[in-house]
Amino acid sequence: MLITPHIDAAYVKNLSRILDSFSPSYIMYRHENLEFAQDIIKITQEILPHAKLILNLPFKNAQQILGFMQEHMGKEPLKHFHGLHVKSHLRDAIAPLRLLFSQQQSSHKILGYSAHTLHEVESAIAQGADYCTLSPIFPTNKKAPPLGLDMLRDVPSAIRSKIIALGGIERIHLKPIRELSLLGFAGISYFLES
Repeated sequence: MLITPHIDAAYVKNLSRILDSFSPSYIMYRHENLEFAQDIIKITQEILPHAKLILNLPFKNAQQILGFMQEHMGKEPLKHFHGLHVKSHLRDAIAPLRLLFSQQQSSHKILGYSAHTLHEVESAIAQGADYCTLSPIFPTNKKAPPLGLDMLRDVPSAIRSKIIALGGIERIHLKPIRELSLLGFAGISYFLES
């Protein structure tokens, strides 16, 4: 999963080069608004028509997410997004969003969650999340200690298939991550620096 960094015109201009070098299955649009959404949609549809676009906006609470989705679902540019990713403090939005998607005949929409513990992963999946990013796996510039590969090895296989490893991932980590049969890995700097 390619996660966009802070998006600006330069990043959008570079996105074609990034996508030519890699073929991510998911692209997470992470920004404070939908300012560059149409550009990202156009580029990804041209270069990677199979890639699923996931929306990740900085919502403050579940009510804000639900209101936004009710207002924009089915309209441009949201109708081109395949799903929504919610941050860790918004786990209580997962079940209502799943219900909203089913009521709007959008039950095929992907619903993701940012987890930082195995308990959060289990809880989010039980509430209807399709996948969870789990971070940080390796050391990053952030203060949280890395969870490490050993923790991932202890995760039941049924849950592993719903986890996207995130945090400090470099090329040397790809083989051991693949061996764990996770859903995949995500990154920002990985795609920019490779």
